[in-house]
Amino acid sequence: MFIINQFVDEYEIHKGDFEKFSVYQQEYDRLICGLYPEDLNLANLARNTHAPLWNKSDFIETIKAIVESHKKIILEHDLVKLIGKSKVDSLLKYKFLYKRPTNNFVNDIINPPNKPILTPMNQPSMYAMKNLLKRKYSEIF
Repeated sequence: MFIINQFVDEYEIHKGDFEKFSVYQQEYDRLICGLYPEDLNLANLARNTHAPLWNKSDFIETIKAIVESHKKIILEHDLVKLIGKSKVDSLLKYKFLYKRPTNNFVNDIINPPNKPILTPMNQPSMYAMKNLLKRKYSEIF
């Protein structure tokens, strides 16, 4: 209930400008952090986790592949071919992507493939991915 009330309040305050919503800003900031995995490395090594294995260009390629896809998803196998298995696993571990290993419970995607797919963590993250590419990397998008 709190989230619904917060959404309604922010909608009224920001007159529907989604980029000013706190949930969008939070996702956009997370993606900016993903561009600099060396900074995430320091923060997460303190928590005794593995350092990120991707670099800035891998992160941009991943976002670009998802944003440019028709359904805003990418087959896990395709992303592994693009950047490598260990980097994909690292992006999943750091929760920049969400893995759907089966299409049994994929009710939000029309005609989902019968293979493991990767998606943004949520819809605000997808919107933030689009805007990140447009704002920061318009020359590659």
